[in-house]
Amino acid sequence: MKTFRYLIPEGETYKIKQFFSFHHLILCIWFLIGLAVLKYSDYTKTGIAVIIISASVIVLLIMKPSKTRVYPYGKILKVDVPRRGIYQDTFDFNQILGFELETLSFSRIPLGAYLYVKTTDNNSKEGKHLIGSSFGKKKMQELSNELDQILNSKE
Repeated sequence: MKTFRYLIPEGETYKIKQFFSFHHLILCIWFLIGLAVLKYSDYTKTGIAVIIISASVIVLLIMKPSKTRVYPYGKILKVDVPRRGIYQDTFDFNQILGFELETLSFSRIPLGAYLYVKTTDNNSKEGKHLIGSSFGKKKMQELSNELDQILNSKE
């Protein structure tokens, strides 16, 4: 198996590395707001509630493993899908149309970069699924290049 920077080998598969992104930052800010409310105001119950809720969501985000996997030998990509009852969509490499990188910015300040995979299903309906997100566009571009190498390899 090849060594990549953002694809972590797991047996005969690769898992996509998780990055610190915009929603992680928002949750950390809420945690700090809870600490400030607890320390500088008389609303102790509100401060404790904000701290507990934001800390528990941060812990759940950190503990949630990436379920998006690339199977280079089986030529399959399994993508995490946040729909009730469906946990992963499986796509053959032939169904993948390409990768799309979208950036979110406010007043030229980059807030996040999101990497999507564009696919077709059996009914020729196109879909777009989130693969990874980060603050920097460079990491997502390198991840896209690594995924392209796997998709275009002749193994």
